[in-house]
Amino acid sequence: LPACTLPEEGAFVAWKLVRDAVILKLQVEGARVSSYVGRKCRASSVRVLSAFKEGVEVAGTFSSLHDSEFKYAVGTTVAVADYNGDPRIECTTGIHFFMTRKEAEEYQG
Repeated sequence: LPACTLPEEGAFVAWKLVRDAVILKLQVEGARVSSYVGRKCRASSVRVLSAFKEGVEVAGTFSSLHDSEFKYAVGTTVAVADYNGDPRIECTTGIHFFMTRKEAEEYQG
């Protein structure tokens, strides 16, 4: 698949896999970039709209796959201070996400 194309401005919905196979529905609000080399995208901040476990909506606080100290809670906005907007690097600092729920569900971390 080709790299994803992101809206240049305005908020939009995206998807993220976190620990315990929970899928988050996000509203991307901050700076964003899509990688030149893959389907993962990054943002500086997101609002957590909802969370799903095995297709069922769940509540709670959820940990990032790669940093267990970074938490997501439904209804909150989370941000990273060290966001890297370089599109040449797929895995670097920022909140990673996918444009489709299917990609987030299939991600192997």
